[in-house]
Amino acid sequence: MANDEITLDIAHERIIALFKEKFPMFANVGDYGILTIKHGETRPRLTVPAAILYMESFEPDSEKSNPGTGQRVVSVRWELRIMLNTKDPNHDRYIRRLSADVALWVDGNRFGKGYAAKFIRSEADQFEPRVIMFKPWLIEFEQSYIVGESVWDDEDGITPMEVYASYDPEIGLEHEDDYKPIGEVKPLLE
Repeated sequence: MANDEITLDIAHERIIALFKEKFPMFANVGDYGILTIKHGETRPRLTVPAAILYMESFEPDSEKSNPGTGQRVVSVRWELRIMLNTKDPNHDRYIRRLSADVALWVDGNRFGKGYAAKFIRSEADQFEPRVIMFKPWLIEFEQSYIVGESVWDDEDGITPMEVYASYDPEIGLEHEDDYKPIGEVKPLLE
């Protein structure tokens, strides 16, 4: 596995773990499975304060260069919904302040892997009907990752670190001693 490679499962886990570490006041932090409605009930039960992470979408990241490893760079759009106790008289002010704190924490964070995250926006969330009663705030951000297996990982897991070159006809296994580090090879035409 290349040093910058990550799976999308690991990306979920890292963001959630680091969020819990940074914001320990949240009693409930997770992703899709955290919000379930039990049989016979009409509303989800959720201990607040809570934060739910969703991977909203991903697509090729055309702004990042190809790593040259056969892997792909993908841009992932994340949505993080935070919910607090709506009976608190300071709820509206506190959730906005907390959203700003989360947005500042997200922006530029690599979460241990990937490119620096980019904060997109934060706003009151009116579009997730399962949590509307909690008056959630949405923090959107993007982060790019290198995904897939590297073609340079061989059976021993050794990635080539030096490139050697030679000129035709001194090429191939029978001319192995004719190869020199790329920086030492002089161009044929100067």
